[in-house]
Amino acid sequence: MIETILRPEVLEMLRKSTERLTWVDSLAVAVGAIARERAKMPISKIAEEFGRTEATIRNRLAGKQSRTTS
Repeated sequence: MIETILRPEVLEMLRKSTERLTWVDSLAVAVGAIARERAKMPISKIAEEFGRTEATIRNRLAGKQSRTTS
């Protein structure tokens, strides 16, 4: 995740973005959810750890984007 964020094109997008924190937060949740899913953690537990709904976690795992972080 850190290597991705430090790529020049990603840093440029972050500099230009007006929703920086939302974007970085969504990325962190997606990366964390994928790692936990691969470790066979149930979606309900992943959602609990991140303080998100199960639907949000399912969307992140499916690669769907959302404007909100519920």
